[in-house]
Formats: sequence, structure tokens, C-alpha cells
Amino acid sequence: MQPLHSDNTVTKSSKLTLGQSDRTIFQTSLNWEFLVKQLKGLGQALVRFSEFSQEPKITRRRDRQDQLSFEIYDPITEQHYYFDSRQEVLVWLDQVRYQSSDQNNY
Repeated sequence: MQPLHSDNTVTKSSKLTLGQSDRTIFQTSLNWEFLVKQLKGLGQALVRFSEFSQEPKITRRRDRQDQLSFEIYDPITEQHYYFDSRQEVLVWLDQVRYQSSDQNNY
């Protein structure tokens, strides 16, 4: 008696289908991992861009007597400036903006 080949064929066919499905799932998983990695890289690039922005960074500070002061870091000159009032900060910002616009006109 000869063995039935149809059983073997069905089994091989099922294994082949399962193998293709596994490969598809594995490939999809790799695609998602790639996408997540790319998005993380983009997020890190945006953070680096914002850190190296040329806009001055203003920090409000309070001392032990609860007096408010301001620190400005200018990333262009890499200088720190300290002011006691909001008005002084605004004057400084206007002067810097005015100076940089004058330099752009020459």
C-alpha cells in the first residue's frame, strides 16, 4: 500500500502558509521598530534644535528674601545677564533686537 500523499501535501502547505505568516508578522514588527526609532531620532533632533536656538533664554529667580530677579542667557554671545526688574529685561531685549536688525541692514 502506498501512503496517501494528500496528507503530506496538506501538511506541507499548512507549514508553508504558517511560515509566510510568521515572516509577515516579523517584517511588520521590524517596520514598526524602524518607525519608532525614526520618530525618536526626530524628537531628539527637535530637542537639539530648540536647545541651540539663537533666542535668548530668560529665567525668573527668587532669592531668600523672595525678591524677583531675571537671568538672561544669550546663546549668540554665550553671555549671562542679570536684571532686577521685568522692565530692565524688556529694555535689554529691545536693545539686542535693535542692534541685530541694524547689523542686518549693513
